[in-house]
Amino acid sequence: MFPERQSKASVGVKWKYYAVPERLYSADFGKWFYSYGILAAQKTEGGWAFADMIHDAAPSFPDARRMAEMFTKYQLSPVHLKDAVEDMMP
Repeated sequence: MFPERQSKASVGVKWKYYAVPERLYSADFGKWFYSYGILAAQKTEGGWAFADMIHDAAPSFPDARRMAEMFTKYQLSPVHLKDAVEDMMP
């Protein structure tokens, strides 16, 4: 489902996180806006499978990518994804 890049760093990796661009609608403001979600993928025998996603996690791609990289590096369980994203908001 997701692209696989095999490297020494990915050995033992169970979870991968991705920054995902989103176009969302705000009923409060009556307009569309762009945001970035965080998608969690779990390693399976057949590759990578969707595990969870948090929408509207960051206003910019660099912020979302930084979160995704950190969550992958420290192998955050998706059970804690919502709390981790909330903790990283200013």
